[in-house]
Amino acid sequence: AGLFPAMLTCLGLVIVVLDLIFLPIFYSFDSRQSSLEVVLSWANCLFWTPVMPITFFMGYPHRDGSVELRFSPVARRYLCSWFAADLFLLILDWVGAIYSLRRSPLSTVRFLRFFRLFRMLRGVKVVRWALGASMNALAFVSVEVGALASVMMTVGIMASAIHVSACMWYKVGTSGGGWVERAEVAENGVAYSYLVAVQSVCRRLSGADSLPADLWQELLMDVVLKLLFFIGSAIFTSLLVRTLMGLKDDNAVSLQRACRKYLKDRNISMSFASRVKR
Repeated sequence: AGLFPAMLTCLGLVIVVLDLIFLPIFYSFDSRQSSLEVVLSWANCLFWTPVMPITFFMGYPHRDGSVELRFSPVARRYLCSWFAADLFLLILDWVGAIYSLRRSPLSTVRFLRFFRLFRMLRGVKVVRWALGASMNALAFVSVEVGALASVMMTVGIMASAIHVSACMWYKVGTSGGGWVERAEVAENGVAYSYLVAVQSVCRRLSGADSLPADLWQELLMDVVLKLLFFIGSAIFTSLLVRTLMGLKDDNAVSLQRACRKYLKDRNISMSFASRVKR
């Protein structure tokens, strides 16, 4: 815990969210390289290059609530977890950033955009840490607010999944004879095409889309989307029911709040206090 790790995580979260929004759009809608794409490439390089060595000195909490700050255990944990992925993604960042300064052909731009999609893997690490820290803090303020934050987190994940799915659905539809060509969508610009792709994904998930999946790529994407939708709906329903059942038990909520306040007043770490269950 601390101000510097919190600021570092917030900045990393902003970069990850921007990547999550724009990388699928850049990849799927196949336009020429824009200045925003170049800025995002260099922002990732300039942020993640110093963060990698800093991570060797950032402590982590144990299950008993204590925080490990010794260099050897922290470094060993990082080397055995995210170091290889971070190094691979950082190399891709620098290669993409260097090529973004050149007037590369569209085939090279497409190739680099595909590998830039792997940058979204960083969201698993950054978002998990950031949401875990915010949930811990909210748990001290109110159990109800913590429950609301949990539901909002799930809604945000589902919205992100729809955004990425819409971009991938459009990319699949650009194949020869795909739904983009059949519906004559591409002629109306990127914004209109994106909105049509989002609408098409939502309608397909509800079973109301009138556009048939003629190509095998479209059929495969359609099956994957519906499977993921059913799994996500089940998880969301389970979380919502558990949250509402927990809030309904006023006595359990009061005991949980009192126990967490007791731990906070005695300077027990938030990570340990937030794991207190009913």
